[in-house]
Amino acid sequence: MSTITDTNEAILQQYRDASQTLGAVGAAQPVFEDEVRLSLGAVENSNPIAAVANAVKGGANMYGVCSIQTFAASTGAGGLSHTHEDATGWINYVNGFTPRNFYYQDGNVSTWEYLDPYDDWQDTYGLDAVRAFYHSGHGGMDSAGAFYAPLGSSWSTHDAWARSNQMKFANQHLRYMFWSTCFSCRVLDGQNPFKTWGNANNGLRMLFGYESTSVDAGNYGSAFWKHWNQGKSFSQAWLDASWYDISHNQAPSAFACGSSAADAANRLNTERIFFADAVSKNWYQWRWYNAAASALARREANQKLPKRMAMAHLEPRTVTSTHVRDLFSRLPLEMATPRELSLNAGGSFLTGEGYRRVAIARDGTYDAAFGEPNRSNRNSPSVQAGIAAAGSFIRQLGLDGGGLQFDRVFHKWEGGGSPNGSGTLETPRIAETVVQYAQVINGLPVVGAGQGKVTVTLDNDRRVIGLVDSTRPVAALVDQGVSGPPSPGMTETPSVQTGAGPEDVLANAWLNRMKSFVVNGTMPRAYATVPGSFEVGYAIRENIAVLVARHEVEVDFGHGLFKRYVVEEPLA
Repeated sequence: MSTITDTNEAILQQYRDASQTLGAVGAAQPVFEDEVRLSLGAVENSNPIAAVANAVKGGANMYGVCSIQTFAASTGAGGLSHTHEDATGWINYVNGFTPRNFYYQDGNVSTWEYLDPYDDWQDTYGLDAVRAFYHSGHGGMDSAGAFYAPLGSSWSTHDAWARSNQMKFANQHLRYMFWSTCFSCRVLDGQNPFKTWGNANNGLRMLFGYESTSVDAGNYGSAFWKHWNQGKSFSQAWLDASWYDISHNQAPSAFACGSSAADAANRLNTERIFFADAVSKNWYQWRWYNAAASALARREANQKLPKRMAMAHLEPRTVTSTHVRDLFSRLPLEMATPRELSLNAGGSFLTGEGYRRVAIARDGTYDAAFGEPNRSNRNSPSVQAGIAAAGSFIRQLGLDGGGLQFDRVFHKWEGGGSPNGSGTLETPRIAETVVQYAQVINGLPVVGAGQGKVTVTLDNDRRVIGLVDSTRPVAALVDQGVSGPPSPGMTETPSVQTGAGPEDVLANAWLNRMKSFVVNGTMPRAYATVPGSFEVGYAIRENIAVLVARHEVEVDFGHGLFKRYVVEEPLA
């Protein structure tokens, strides 16, 4: 049995949190004595470093982060609320294994960090001084494909903007670049990654960003590592963190470079270790998630209150040996039931790897992969055919007995091209189709991204190659009267109880958000509710499901800078 040898407080805290069900942190002792032994695992098994370089000064030329919530006044960019939390979630994980080179915030994020040769200042500071760089803030892209991001301060004769057409990177240490911003990796409407980043790139392996406007949220960075710890590649972890943990109304994207289409595609779909070697940029391969365009691909949003105003208590669950054996007997994993499973640093019991694996969370929910998609078949199934195949699969597994409702369909797209010669640009294609179902509680669906969903992933042969089940059984419904206890997340008596409707509750919440814009002097140019985003349903918060109203609002800050905000308020 392994012991926990890493002493980083942030990492160890995850184990302390789990110790209520898994035993004391220290020697990783088993907690079940039957067929599958469950234990605490070794933290170092979740280290994403291939090799550590020697650094002239601090850090190991591995990690650097910048996040901006208050931008230089000269940019006119509106302030954000969660970028520091986002970037901190990303850097805190890797900092538990290898000390970071730098973490700059707000006014300390300046132009020199993005301009060669200063971007490797003293072999320690700037985006090219590290192997993996993470930036969280605003972002935009002009019609010529140039990406731009407002910064916290200007430098020398340069204004307070980072621009892709002024950069030159990966000629030093940089190999992986994360842009947690809007429009940082566009792949549609005449844009593509080598058009935006080709001239700046001198050996980059991968870049992660967004085709679309993104939500101002604080859990992108931490969710990325959660999904990576489920055995996923870097690109899938990035895409899944956005889709499953934050919002279905945005399009995350990523690209990889290589000497050929096959080399770049292999890197894009399988790489999950931060390698030090520069790679050729002969070919760019990219992938992104996007909602299916068909009118049949999404259920009608619920906008009605339930007959019974109640919250739901969910059955508390922990992973047991019986639960593991049951999953292996029902799921088409084609793997032997493990004799032992260890909890990793991401909070999952993981077994298998690559395209055949299963990660089981401490609450019993799971994310499983059954095989590699057939990418040679470029004829994707129709929405109706995908729904039929997914429905048949969940019925075979008996997952439909707990109360599920068809939710939506989204596609995993792929594309590629080369800037060499006269240029090559492949026609984008659907590689996988995902059919999602929402758990029904008290007659209403669980809304938003995150828990309370069953998703079935199919390749173009209509083979089921993946399944995520984040539903939780309901133990009891509890009526919520005026004199009853507040639901989790509530700060005052819900407005619904005094006669206001869900729209009014959301309007009041947005008004409070607008007040913060006024206080910060960053009033947006315009804002509007994202079409189709208004819903009434349940949100799962630990062991309770709370009745909520929610929608998303897109804000125009001017200068081609946008951001979306999730507004979610409890109703009972």
